[in-house]
Amino acid sequence: MIFMGSHKYPKENEYDSFVSSNGGVCNAYTEGEYTVYHFDVNHSALPHALDLFAHCIFSPLLRQEAVDREIKAIQNEFKLAVLDDDSRLQQVLSHQVRADHVLHKFSWGNEASLRQTPESRGVDAYAKLVEFYNQFYKGQASSMTLCVVSGRSLDEMEALTRSTFAEANFTAASPSAWATSASIRAMNSSSTGVSCAPSFWRDAFSASSASSTVRVMAASTAARASGSSASSGASI
Repeated sequence: MIFMGSHKYPKENEYDSFVSSNGGVCNAYTEGEYTVYHFDVNHSALPHALDLFAHCIFSPLLRQEAVDREIKAIQNEFKLAVLDDDSRLQQVLSHQVRADHVLHKFSWGNEASLRQTPESRGVDAYAKLVEFYNQFYKGQASSMTLCVVSGRSLDEMEALTRSTFAEANFTAASPSAWATSASIRAMNSSSTGVSCAPSFWRDAFSASSASSTVRVMAASTAARASGSSASSGASI
């Protein structure tokens, strides 16, 4: 939903179209405790792609008329996954977890869980969508991680990242947490990623409750015209 238009770029799917037309791909996935959004794009297209990406995160339109189309897309994905053994085993495991634990819940989305069940219970699914965004995305710099990798110098990358995210209305730190309060960490091609410890698995059979975080990731392909194979980046 967040990639179906933003206040600065209201055209639906403009982010996806720009990335794909500039030699890149974009996608997203959700795990038990975090969601990852990622893309790669030709070196020269990174500044505009990053701006499109940023505005999708902190100023999406969340159009109500787009909800039906998105639910249909999710239902189609569910139909493909429902016969997958790994997905079925995941759900079997969920049934073994304590009934009051978040992992016990249905771990996929489909038309029944996103439309039919809420309607039968008098729940406004769109209102819940907006509520979820406001709670876990809007202004939540402290629960997000941004990683940008490129063939540009670290100074260039830092300046680009700060200027792009300076408009974000993140209230977790100072007026603009991305631009003034976030720490910058250098990354190169040999850097290893930071993994998220799945604490919800440790808590699944105890009395502790699960936590939830959001992770954001962006990347660009290194410039090939210069002949350089080294890459550098900035992580916020």
